Amino acid sequence: MSLSMTIRRQLEEQAPFHDDGIRDFWATDQGVSVRCQIAGSDRYGCALKRLEVVEEVSRVLQDDELAKRAEILCGKIVYLTEPLRQIELDPLSHSVLVRSSSPRVADEEITYYELLATGDRHTTLGRIRFDRSSRSRHHVEFLLSRDQLGMLIDDLVTTVVN
Repeated sequence: MSLSMTIRRQLEEQAPFHDDGIRDFWATDQGVSVRCQIAGSDRYGCALKRLEVVEEVSRVLQDDELAKRAEILCGKIVYLTEPLRQIELDPLSHSVLVRSSSPRVADEEITYYELLATGDRHTTLGRIRFDRSSRSRHHVEFLLSRDQLGMLIDDLVTTVVN
């Protein structure tokens, strides 16, 4: 069974749930671990707070490999509400930052998707709300169908293992 199917099955067993905090869903197979932090779920979808994929390999990715990984992910993940684009490749921290190319702006708030891939093979995806007046940012949930959650997990996993 794929990692996405394992997560989806766990989600189906616990749904529906709402308003009782974040629940963690984990799956591991062949050196790849997936963790989903989910704030709520019903029959068809979920409110995802954060998705992490960790590849348990000792070789650190080089900057050109990180840039290529970001390019592939931006091309694959086209079903979110905003397209993604690479923002920064940081050679000091060996990480690449990907964000929404067209973030949502409403009054003093900006919301956007943020994906961070590091050279030690750790990739996280979440949605950020930035408050311009307080200059603060925090993770917020975003809605996905269960099919979209499965596609997102599959796209991240297949990109990190190739």
